Amino acid sequence: MLDFTKNDKIFPQGQSLHGDTARRFPEIRFHPRKIDGSLFHGVSTRLFLNIKNSVSLDDSQSPPSIPYGLKEEDRPVNWPSSKKWSIVVSTSLATFVVSFGSSVYSAAIPHIQTRFSVSPDTALLGITLYIIGFALGPMAWGPASELYGKQRPLFLGYAIFCIFQLPCALAQNMPLLLTFRFLSGLAVSSSLAILGGMYVDFLSRPAERGISTAVFSVATFCGPTVGPIVGNLATLKLGWRWTACLTLTGGVTFGSVAFLLTPETSEVVILRQRSKGNTSVTPSRIHRPEQGISIFVQSYLTKPVRMFVREPILIFFPST
Repeated sequence: MLDFTKNDKIFPQGQSLHGDTARRFPEIRFHPRKIDGSLFHGVSTRLFLNIKNSVSLDDSQSPPSIPYGLKEEDRPVNWPSSKKWSIVVSTSLATFVVSFGSSVYSAAIPHIQTRFSVSPDTALLGITLYIIGFALGPMAWGPASELYGKQRPLFLGYAIFCIFQLPCALAQNMPLLLTFRFLSGLAVSSSLAILGGMYVDFLSRPAERGISTAVFSVATFCGPTVGPIVGNLATLKLGWRWTACLTLTGGVTFGSVAFLLTPETSEVVILRQRSKGNTSVTPSRIHRPEQGISIFVQSYLTKPVRMFVREPILIFFPST
C-alpha cells in the first residue's frame, strides 16, 4: 500500500491508493470540492479507466446535478408521533368503511330478491363480486403506488368507491347493481393494497409497525361484524337502498378526514415533487422519465400474470 503525502503530485491531500492501481491509472487526480458548505476531496470528473466494462466518465457525461435528499425533519420516519398515529387511525377508520360495505349488503338481500325478482344466489352475487374486486384491484393499485406514490392512488380509489355507491343506491335493475358493486370493490381495494406499505414508510421501529398492523386489522375485521347489524336496522326503518347510502356517508366522512391528515409518505415521490420546476437542482437518483398508459400496462399490470405463468410454484402460495 502506497501512502501519498501532502507534497505528492498525484494525491496532494495525503490519500492512500494501492500501488498497482496508482501505476496503472496515473490520470487520477484528487482535488477539493465544496458541496453544501462542507469541504471534501473528490476525484476529478475527467477520468478514463480502461477496465472490464470500459467505463468512461467525462464532464459531458456526468449527471446533470447532485442527488440531494430531504432534510432530516422532513423525512416521514422523523415526523412527530402525533402525526404518524393520526394517519394510522384515520386511514384505519376509512378502511373500516371498506369492510363494512362488504357485509352491510347482506341485510338487503331478501328485499333485493323481491324488488328485482331474482334468486337468492343471484342476489348474493353482490357480495361475491365486491370481494372479487378486492382480489383483482391490487394488481393495478400496487404498481400505481410505486410510480405515483401512496397518497394519490389510495384516495383516488377511495373517491371512486364513494361515487359508485350512488348507482348502487339508485339502481333500477340487478345487472346495474351488480356491476357497480364489483367496480366499488375494485376501486376501494387501493386501501388494502397500499396502506401496509404506507405505514412502513414512516414507522421505523418494529413495535410501532406491530401496533399499526393491530389497529388496521381491528378496524378491518370489525367492519364485517358491524355491517349486518346496522344494515338490518337501516333496512327495516329506511329501506334496502340505505345500505349503500350509509356506506357512502361513512366513506365521505372518514375518507375526508383521512385525506386531510395523510400527506405523501414516499421519500422518492416527495423529492420528485419538490424538484419539479427547479432547474438548478434536479436530483438524478429520483429522475424518472414520463411513462404513458401503454408502458404502465405492459410493464406493471401484466407482470403478475407473467410471474404466475412463468413461476408455477406461485400457484401453491396464493397469499403471495
